[in-house]
Order: sequence, then structure tokens, then C-alpha cells
Amino acid sequence: MLPGGSLGVHVLNVAIYCSFLTMFGIVKLPRKSVELFAVALIFTVVALISDSFGDFKPLEYAGLWLFALNCGLLIAVVAPEQLSRFSRTFFLTSSLCAVIYLVLLLGGAIPNSYGRYSFFAGSHPNLGGEIFAIASFVGALAMTKRSFLIGILPMLVATYFMQTRTGTVVIFGTAVVKLVLERDERITKGTVFVGGVVLMLLGLALMLEGTVPKLVAERVLLSDDVRRGADTGFVSGRNGQWAAAISYFRESPIIGNGLGLYGGDVRGAHNPFLYSISIYGVFGLLFWFWILPSFVRLSRHDPRAFILILPTCLMMILNDRFLNSNAFPLLFYFYIIQLVQSGTRIVPDQRMFGNANRRKLRLVFKGA
Repeated sequence: MLPGGSLGVHVLNVAIYCSFLTMFGIVKLPRKSVELFAVALIFTVVALISDSFGDFKPLEYAGLWLFALNCGLLIAVVAPEQLSRFSRTFFLTSSLCAVIYLVLLLGGAIPNSYGRYSFFAGSHPNLGGEIFAIASFVGALAMTKRSFLIGILPMLVATYFMQTRTGTVVIFGTAVVKLVLERDERITKGTVFVGGVVLMLLGLALMLEGTVPKLVAERVLLSDDVRRGADTGFVSGRNGQWAAAISYFRESPIIGNGLGLYGGDVRGAHNPFLYSISIYGVFGLLFWFWILPSFVRLSRHDPRAFILILPTCLMMILNDRFLNSNAFPLLFYFYIIQLVQSGTRIVPDQRMFGNANRRKLRLVFKGA
């Protein structure tokens, strides 16, 4: 699978999946894949009816179907026994991409606008933040604590330079949840070293900025930046976009306003649920009927995975990531479906970044 944010990437992925299915003779698609294709078909019909009264955008329909094919075929291609390896590969690749990105940034090859750096090839910074956010969940699921912490550090730094605030919060939140979930009585020398470096950097930042709230608010959340945080309302003005999406739904609650609604002077809903009902009306609920039962079952089937994915859900509240060309929603839905459908639980790999049997530094937490 190639993560990316363009229709071309989706086309390549679909071609790869089809080639794989043809080579290995996999003809029967999983039930959830077929259901997703059915939902996409209904969305297409509803949008065509709505767009007949407004603005018809063929590329939006192409994006809808390429997303559905990409997600549905990915569910079919990644076998349950391969899910752990797929997850580790995606996490390590994302971490390597973050390192390469930072090298290019320090070398002056990454453009920026008012201090906000683009992602690769001048693409929108949010694309990078979303990829690294979902990668942090996947890494928390499949990697040991030390390997995970080492892997997310370049991602965390990259999201800071891209000013993808939600991505930064998600990565940090996922790290906190993983450390709390998987705490034990002994820690390795490597963990002590990594923790010491993090504390040293934090201490230096506190010396320069004064207080933790000030550091977080001004440097990470950009509360004093007139272009990103200050004077733009609740959660950077998203409350206004949410209210607009609700009003669009009220104007056409049955068939919605079509795929031509957003664009030009009309800003996105910045919430996937509101986006779905403003575009497809009540038919937009069909997708949530498809994904939410699996999300609920995940809490019973694999509580660890369910808790680890909760920080990532923040992306599903604040961003326009419903069924589009970005990699984040694709992988978010894929993991919710596949973790339940496959019946497997991903166990952190003990072999990455060295031998897990190395001598432990015995530091016992009293009362643990």
C-alpha cells in the first residue's frame, strides 16, 4: 500500500491490489468490503440526484469510488496472519519518512508559509500530520514501548514544524496511553536513556519558555498566532463550519446537497459526520451504520486496541476526513474493520531495535 493524498496514489493502490488478487486467485471479497461498495453505490445515486440541482464535479465521484475500492480491496488483501507484519512495516516506513522529511527541511528543501512547513512535494501539511497520527496508533499496537518511542520522535518533531496541531496532540496522547497501558515493574537501560533525553529537552524548553501551559499553548497549539489560533473562535473557528454544515443539512435533509457542495467559497465541514449528512442527507448515516458496530465490537474483542485508537479519534472530530483521497481515514476504517473481522490481536514485536532478552536494569516501582 502507498500512503498519500492524491487520486493518483489511490489508482496505483487499486492496481496493486487487483494484481495481487489476480496472482493469488482470491476471488471472494469479505462481507464488509461488499457492504462498503454498496454504500458507495447508494452515495453515488443520491449525490447524482442532488448534483442535478447544483454543481457537478466528476473528480469527486472518482475520489469516492477510488477510496471505496482502496479500502475494500485492502481489507481483502491483508490476511489476518499478515496484519502484524503490515503494521510494523507501515510504522517503520512512516518513521523513516519523518526522518527524511526533517533532513530535507533542515536542508532548506521544504517550503513554508508564515513558518508552517508543507509536507512532501509541497502537499498540505495536514496530510503529513494525519499519516503520522495513524502511524502512531499502528506503532503503539504492533511495537514494543522502546521501539515505539524511538519511532514516534521524528514524527512528533515533523508535526511540530508542519503545525498540524491535532496530529501532534494525537501522537503525544497515543504515547501516553501506551505507556500507561503497558507499564511494568522493570525498565531497560534504553528506556532510561530515551526518557532522560526527553526530560532534558523538556527542561531546556521550560527554561526558554517559562511554563508548560505557555509552551503548549503558544508553541504547539499556536494560540497567539493570528493565522492559526488567535481570534478565530472555538477550535480555530471550526464551530462556525460545524454550524454551517448543520444548516446545509437542514436545507436538504433527505438527499443532501451533493458532492459539489464544498469548494470555492464554501469551506469544508471539518467534521466527518457533519460532512456526510450535509453531502448525502440522511443517507450519509449508512456509512456510520457500517463502521460503528465494528468499533463497538472492537471494545469487547480487543480492549487494548480500542483504548489505543481513542486518541486517534480526535482526528475524526476536527478534520474533513470522511471518504476522500487522504490516507488517514482509509487506514482508520481499515484497522477498525480488520481487527474485528480477522479475529486476531496484534502482539508487540519483541525483535525490533535489538534483542528483547538484553539485561534489564532493575528499578522497582514501589506499590506496583
